[in-house]
Amino acid sequence: HMSVSSCHGVGMRRLRPANFLGLGSLWRKAANRGNRSDLKTVTVVVPNYNYAHYLDQRLASIFAQTYPIYEILVLDDASSDDSLARLAAIRESTGRDFEILINDSNSGSVFKQWAKGVARARGELIWIAEADDLASPDFLEAMVREFADQSVNMAFANSRQIDENSAPLADSYDFYYAQHAPDLLADLKLPGLAFLERVIGVRNVVFNVSSVLFRRSALALALEASAAEFDVLRVAGDWNVYLELCRQPGSLAYVAKALNIHRRHQASVTLSLDYWRHIAEIFVIHRKVRTIICDAAVATGQTEYIVELIQQLSLSPQEGRSIEATAVGRWLGDLAGNPKVLSWAIQMLPSDLLAEVVEDIPGHAHRRGGVTRASIEDPIDDRLAKG
Repeated sequence: HMSVSSCHGVGMRRLRPANFLGLGSLWRKAANRGNRSDLKTVTVVVPNYNYAHYLDQRLASIFAQTYPIYEILVLDDASSDDSLARLAAIRESTGRDFEILINDSNSGSVFKQWAKGVARARGELIWIAEADDLASPDFLEAMVREFADQSVNMAFANSRQIDENSAPLADSYDFYYAQHAPDLLADLKLPGLAFLERVIGVRNVVFNVSSVLFRRSALALALEASAAEFDVLRVAGDWNVYLELCRQPGSLAYVAKALNIHRRHQASVTLSLDYWRHIAEIFVIHRKVRTIICDAAVATGQTEYIVELIQQLSLSPQEGRSIEATAVGRWLGDLAGNPKVLSWAIQMLPSDLLAEVVEDIPGHAHRRGGVTRASIEDPIDDRLAKG
């Protein structure tokens, strides 16, 4: 039996079971039974959009965790499949308590869902367990251990990989880390800025947010700092959040054991977007990194990474334009239909680059229809006037 009640926030409903023992009560029993005054409260946030066919497996892997869970929040972003029916059936068949927060319309950004989950959460630690991924039963047990060090704001684990049908693809990401992030071939803990310099200043090697456990207070600050860019950075939004965590006082940790199970989809969000837009977002992140740390090796690595991507994707820059100008021009053209988002993107870019691409943007935006030249050039002119 479920009751439906209103929930804070526009266009969102909350479904709660009428007669289930709350996870908070079970957590307190576990703490008392084991005399565990050190037991930390963990909120599991499960963002879901049209993953009904994975929900049984995902929630089973959460229920199977050896570490007591304080609360589970399932965030449904207006799914058009039978996700809600599936969730109700899971709750009925397992007797497990979890809250379901339902958007009446799609948010358009998974990062907005992250922020919503964090705002609702009561746990000290947050696990954003995406609806299509899985985890080993000892994932939380191992990850929570890292937070015995009060300086740790974020810890992530290595991941096995599976495909859409759960067939194994790889036992870990060591094949990639050996070439591009050798520090991640063993357990690691570094202060935030050192982690940015040595681990994620060139590439986002945190491939899957499901592999991460966050300190809620730190994640809330990082999401607040990056909220204006949720609609701008569709591909690199997670990387942007990790950068903000690196800027905070404290440290980040890595567990080399493959405790997370990352489901890799052939038609991922990253690949379904325009390649040039993907590269433009990487440029934006790279520039942001260089405003935080000044390191010649990082800057060189960033250049080499972009060249590598251009070659992999067989892309050619526009005649007479640099790779960066070509990517950014196309990206701003794609954003031109949303003046607010376009304005934010323009503010993120340096004036010299904007001056180089301003003539190209209307042509890129033309294919969107209904976009006037003035709607693009006026905000850029205003930005250039400020220098």
